[in-house]
Amino acid sequence: MTSRDDLPVGDINLGPKQAEFGASNFGRILRACFALLLTGLGGVALVGLVTKIINGELVNLSRGFLVIFFCLGCAAALLWSARHAGRIRVELYADGLVLHLGSSMQACRWDDILVVTEIKLGLAEFYEFLVGVMSHQTHAFHLHLRSGEVIILPNYIRGLARLGYTIKAATLPRLVVVSLAELDGARSVSFGPIRLSPDGIEVNDKQLPWGKVKRVKRLGNWLDIHRRGALLRWKRFNLGEVPNAHVLEEIVAQRSGARAEK
Repeated sequence: MTSRDDLPVGDINLGPKQAEFGASNFGRILRACFALLLTGLGGVALVGLVTKIINGELVNLSRGFLVIFFCLGCAAALLWSARHAGRIRVELYADGLVLHLGSSMQACRWDDILVVTEIKLGLAEFYEFLVGVMSHQTHAFHLHLRSGEVIILPNYIRGLARLGYTIKAATLPRLVVVSLAELDGARSVSFGPIRLSPDGIEVNDKQLPWGKVKRVKRLGNWLDIHRRGALLRWKRFNLGEVPNAHVLEEIVAQRSGARAEK
């Protein structure tokens, strides 16, 4: 007898269900608080602008209204997203996953995933971080499928880091085999701005031979490449710039004889 958790999803049979991830209440509350803060700032700006106009002071109306509309618009977007976030659910199966967002659904098998891109934004990239807050992607995973479809898992999913770890573990063996086959065939493999060749790591026409590669180290939202005998890193990249970063780390660890550092 087939249980409810073993039922095929659409035309895809993903096997037994293993876990489910819902919306993060903390993330929703944080967005609501940020929205209230922006609403207060917009209200203060509006009162200040009106007061100056009444007192006959010269003011830049366009700039004042721009600040007000920005604060209130962002507040409205955050409040909407806090409500919208409660409708998300990810079901994890033995052979893939299903993303439910309200009445819509996206499903894929692990073998369908060609690229996993992890986006992590810090306050150092303030503008990108602010945009990430608006789009719920200060931390997110983008799954690029064979069909050309992209599944986005945003940061208001509870347990996103654990979900991402599972996705990377499930896709790593197959993607590593594909990349190593390219290298063994004397071909290069690109990971965004980083290119791996049979001879080493290439970045902007500069090459670091495999014998001089020390390690790849992931530090927060950064991915650092270190060379042997050097105190400072050789190159640094934002994690979101490097598709299949988990594959890159594993291949570098194998080719350089060093263990990838997460």
